[in-house]
Parts: sequence; structure tokens; C-alpha cells
Amino acid sequence: MSALNGCAEDVLEAGRTLLAFARHEDQAMAALTHLMEPAVLNELRTEHEEISHDLELLGWIVSTSPESPDASALAESLARRMHKHVSRDGRLLARAIGLSSR
Repeated sequence: MSALNGCAEDVLEAGRTLLAFARHEDQAMAALTHLMEPAVLNELRTEHEEISHDLELLGWIVSTSPESPDASALAESLARRMHKHVSRDGRLLARAIGLSSR
């Protein structure tokens, strides 16, 4: 995520990958999710939904008016949000792993 340069096509691809993982996140981390607060898990799900909606909007802008400054502005914003989301997911999982090893 940190390597994204705001290119709309790259952001769309990275976003699709993030959402594909998110669809299986509960299964992939089943042993750890019970250690996380339900409010945190709900917030992560809400962020996935918001990212999904913004990806749809970005895809629409790219397909209808690819030269629009809105495409690059949204792509840059979305890239930053996805990077923050993935970084926080990593920190939360590391904390849950630490708790589970106690």
C-alpha cells in the first residue's frame, strides 16, 4: 500500500485485493478475532464498506472521465486511507497475537 503513487488504476487494483482479503478475514484470523473488541471489528467492517463504495466511485469516474482531476484526488485519498487501514490491521493483529501467546 505504501508504494501506491495515486495512479487510479493501481489504487483500484490494490483496493480490490484489500477487499478480497477482507471477505475472508474472519476465517483467516478466526483464532485471533475473539481477542479483539467487537467495536473494533465492527469499525474495520465499516471501513471495508466505505472503501468499497469509494472504489466503485473511483471506477465510475475512471470509466466515464479518466482525465478528471477528481479521479486523481480520490485515488490519492483512497490510497492513504487504505495504507492507514492495512497498517492498523497489522498493529491490531500483532497485539492480538501477543495476547494469545500469554
